Amino acid sequence: MLLLRLEETAPAKWAGAVRPGGEKRAAAGAQCGAATGTGAGDRRAAAHRLRGGRRDLADRVGRAAGMIHLPASVRVYVCLTPCDMRKSFDSLQALVRDHLELDAFAGHLFVFASRRKDRVKILYWDRDGFAVWSKRLEEGTYAVPFGDGGAERQREITAQELGALLSGIDLSTAKRRKRYRRQGA
Repeated sequence: MLLLRLEETAPAKWAGAVRPGGEKRAAAGAQCGAATGTGAGDRRAAAHRLRGGRRDLADRVGRAAGMIHLPASVRVYVCLTPCDMRKSFDSLQALVRDHLELDAFAGHLFVFASRRKDRVKILYWDRDGFAVWSKRLEEGTYAVPFGDGGAERQREITAQELGALLSGIDLSTAKRRKRYRRQGA
């Protein structure tokens, strides 16, 4: 009944585009693929068309990774051992405690990468519980430094270096310019 009402109220150029059973039929003058049916693939394609050139939220979040603003008290630690990306809150917290030998409740960021370096998870304590930020690259890899099996299990980096790492910049080839550092800091 609802589909019939939609078809009756649709403009003439879209008349017959929505059909029971998810079938599609392009109306006269409609472009190939412009008509939408009721299948899941059709809804997904329609959602992308409806964006109308606006940037995707995930794209905006990815761009913001280059501009991470953290309080000076928050440190960023990178695990130099590849991590199983099936791990979540409790097992990542156990890795921080046992492998990195750090306090996961301190409010610092703990960065873990997969063996293939195409996935990253960041664990942190957020006032009342743990939070995990995760990202999988469709192409390419992160330039996460992995240790050579020596005594070093973790490395501290700055928030700016984390932003660069998430943006795809290889920190091992980046040259740090000389900056003033106060004595005793």
